[in-house]
Amino acid sequence: NDTTITTLKWNKSFDEINYTSILPICFEGLIETDHPFKFASRQSCIDLLDNLKEATKIYSCLPRIFTYIRVALTCGNEDVYLATCDIAEKVNK
Repeated sequence: NDTTITTLKWNKSFDEINYTSILPICFEGLIETDHPFKFASRQSCIDLLDNLKEATKIYSCLPRIFTYIRVALTCGNEDVYLATCDIAEKVNK
């Protein structure tokens, strides 16, 4: 079985990343349905949220993030809807 594993490589540590500017861009991409854009947006959201050490780093961008979540949840694509639900759950943690 030939399985290819795709990952993102980050050039900075997660502590150095400006979440306020990058995280909304990643969430905006949740409506993407074509590879590699779909993978990049979803995985970047997951990576950033899983490595977030201080919730205060995202407080100022929450309104923008919630706007993109709402757009993704209402776009009518089941795959986008399910992926967005999984990722939105991480925002709550």
